[in-house]
Amino acid sequence: MNEYDRLYKNSGRVRIFFYLISLLTLIASFSTNFWSITQALVTESEVQVHQRNNGQLVTDENYRYRTRFGGTIHWPSVEYQYVLDENQYENDTFCICLPLGLNPPVLDQEIKIYYLAHFPSISVIQTGPHFLLPILFALFGLAGHLIQSLLIRLKQR
Repeated sequence: MNEYDRLYKNSGRVRIFFYLISLLTLIASFSTNFWSITQALVTESEVQVHQRNNGQLVTDENYRYRTRFGGTIHWPSVEYQYVLDENQYENDTFCICLPLGLNPPVLDQEIKIYYLAHFPSISVIQTGPHFLLPILFALFGLAGHLIQSLLIRLKQR
């Protein structure tokens, strides 16, 4: 097996992997609509603002409203506790997504969360479907497809 054949085969595997991850992420995100619901207490809540220009972490929440252009990523960070069947759980999962720009709940607030009935330690604050993460994985799959097409053309020469 020559170099082109090996690269072609591996890029096909990578492409299929990312397409499957994209589909599974979309299904998992959509499935949160059917999870059980309970109340939880927010124990930590903040919005982390990452600046693109120098990589500093900015904790000023008003910074979000003073910025007019891209260059920043707003990432909610939240932790919450809930009790099910006399067992206490703690989690920090906001959603099965990239929670860019989403506002976290207020500290010490009672919130509604969604948990997986068979695995109650798995929970989210916001249900799906969310499309950004599956689209991102699908684009990686598409890149694998483009690499395979390029390898076919190079082999034909």
